[in-house]
Amino acid sequence: MTCDDNVTLVNNALSLIFAPVVLFFGELVRVRHIFFRFFDYRQIACAMGSHFE
Repeated sequence: MTCDDNVTLVNNALSLIFAPVVLFFGELVRVRHIFFRFFDYRQIACAMGSHFE
């Protein structure tokens, strides 16, 4: 095997490993965005609640 063959093998392996990871992190970022919006809402509601007490 030549050096180029090794590089191709490594690239293929990395592609197989990183494709799901990238998809997973993409989903995580989308979910995190929703979660943070919800978290902000909770914080605002909590602040308003303590303000009105």
